[in-house]
Amino acid sequence: MKSGEGQDMDIVAEWFSSERIPLPKIKHQTSLKFGPGCLLLQSNSARCLKLFEKSLCHYLSATDISRNPQLEKVRVEVYEVDRSLIPRGIRLPRSLRQKNVEIQKPKKIQGNRINTFYHLQLKDSEALWRPNDILASFSAKTGNPIKILISRASSKDEPFFPGRTAIPLRGIEDDVLLNLILVLTMRPFGLFCLHAASLSYRNQGLILTGPSGCGKTTTALVLLRKGFSLLSDELTLIPASANPDFSIQGVLFQPKLFSRKKIEISCLEESLSHTNRSTKKSLYLSKSAVLRSLYQKAAPRTIIFLDLKKNNAQEHRLTEIEEHAALAQLLDQIVDPTNATRHREIFLGLHSLITRCSLFRLVLGRDIQQLPFMIHQTLDRKKG
Repeated sequence: MKSGEGQDMDIVAEWFSSERIPLPKIKHQTSLKFGPGCLLLQSNSARCLKLFEKSLCHYLSATDISRNPQLEKVRVEVYEVDRSLIPRGIRLPRSLRQKNVEIQKPKKIQGNRINTFYHLQLKDSEALWRPNDILASFSAKTGNPIKILISRASSKDEPFFPGRTAIPLRGIEDDVLLNLILVLTMRPFGLFCLHAASLSYRNQGLILTGPSGCGKTTTALVLLRKGFSLLSDELTLIPASANPDFSIQGVLFQPKLFSRKKIEISCLEESLSHTNRSTKKSLYLSKSAVLRSLYQKAAPRTIIFLDLKKNNAQEHRLTEIEEHAALAQLLDQIVDPTNATRHREIFLGLHSLITRCSLFRLVLGRDIQQLPFMIHQTLDRKKG
């Protein structure tokens, strides 16, 4: 990212002023307790809060933890604006355009929509912008709130973004908003998010990564039946930079599997057939499994890269891979649109992770009962 000469500003408030739209009043608030600290989420939209409360229901607190002085807190303000008020989408404020602040274009990563943001470096803060539907400002300074402006589709019509190609503006996707807020929340705690499932067995950490639909969740839940604790089936938290007390943790969502019908944890074999990759069905964890996994950390021992290659044989195919190949694949699984300014710390974090782990590529076969034994062997194998 090239340095800009822009003055530090509240870019979201500046946008409302530039568009002559009154700043919406914050009417709703919820708080979630994660391992590193507390997220205070405030919004003018009840829909936004319901999304978070449903997706991250395990982290909701029955008491008001926002006043607890012992907890580190990150405050996020989300302002939702109806698309009918901004038919041309979210544009940068005029005052910012006049300052000629240089903007880094997004790096195109196939299947990773959260990284498709323009990145702006201001004097003491940063901003993320997607012209269709989002503008976010955040700062490395503690205590400063993260402010996010999003648009939602109008119930009347679907406008189109002007340009060479007509693009329907349907408002921000729920998963992109959810992941963006989690990424910005974890950043002050020195953590970054990896698109990977993670598990723990006797404090030994296992990471499962690969493209969507490759079998991460199925593999994780098979291991859950054999004594592993599920840290996450979607986002794994990795320390940025090299840390002597290096450990992984996860963000625990309700696991989802590709299936045409509801999947029970006792019938996971059906998900290996991949009969329908267009629909994911939720699988609800037991209360004991959730309590065993929340806030748990583990020392990383093994990383397994799952391959989408079809394997109709009963046996699974497990092969070792080199560190440089593993690093390249992990870099593509980083869920962080701010990594333009975090290249060095993310690289050091991934390098520290890889040097601690045995590295394998796995192509799933049909014999699901064989998986736990095979993966236990990788945990018992010493690095190097």
